[in-house]
Amino acid sequence: MKKIQQKLRHLSGKAATPSADQLAAINRYAIEELAAADVYVRTMYLAHNAIDRDREVMDAALLDAFARTLPGKGLFVRHPTGFDGDSGPGEGRFFEARVQEMTIDAARALLNEPGLMWPPGETSARVLVASFYSIRTGENEALLAKIDAGVAGDVSIGFWASERSAILDANGTRIATRLQAPGEALEASLVWLGAQPGARIRKAAGDNGRDTSPTPSGNLENPLENPLFKTRPTDTREDLIGPLTGKTAADAGTSKQANPLENSLVTGKAAGKLATAEPDGWKVPWMNPLVSGRRA
Repeated sequence: MKKIQQKLRHLSGKAATPSADQLAAINRYAIEELAAADVYVRTMYLAHNAIDRDREVMDAALLDAFARTLPGKGLFVRHPTGFDGDSGPGEGRFFEARVQEMTIDAARALLNEPGLMWPPGETSARVLVASFYSIRTGENEALLAKIDAGVAGDVSIGFWASERSAILDANGTRIATRLQAPGEALEASLVWLGAQPGARIRKAAGDNGRDTSPTPSGNLENPLENPLFKTRPTDTREDLIGPLTGKTAADAGTSKQANPLENSLVTGKAAGKLATAEPDGWKVPWMNPLVSGRRA
């Protein structure tokens, strides 16, 4: 066991070793006292107030709520509230979270997303920065190595938010939806690509926290310009249903089912399975993680 731990410490390096303050915070959650040499620590950019791939925006109060409620929650390899069921125990636990305010240009550089857009009138960026820990074991050696290599690094937050409001442009056209507090961060997961552009595990503090991984060329990360993100007024039922399900409009049945939030072919859930637990926002499919696996 000691040889395995020594090998893991060598592979992960000092960048993933907790400081004294971090270790003290971590041990508030540990059942048994942990030593720094046995703990793996990383920090991620988890969410922000820019327009995301779902054309949604998290407001300042909601991000603050996430920073308050994320510590103590788990890090998973896939969302535990996904359609394919509970993913089991987490691979890590969050022990620290905060919201950093900065200029929009600074956030674009920090997130390595030069095409990222903010709602009209927004003058500053807010980024949720969160740190998690994992215990070094032979079982998770491959996962930690993938994180260090940047292979496994994109992340997504699972949450609920109780309020929604439209964001309009100067012409009164709805361009996005604002998600508002009250709300709660429920978990975060390693995913193939999160809804929030730039949401990923960052490099060590020595490089000023900036992620230097390559970004796609052009404006593909701009949800207002990228056709993969758009839902146009001219979209047909085929446009809405086909890309999400592989089904045709005829397969979808009634016109109500043409709404992806109500279509059982999309959600994999029957209407009768909507959660009725508090908060009330969970009764709405796109807010209920038990139905939608809501994440960003």
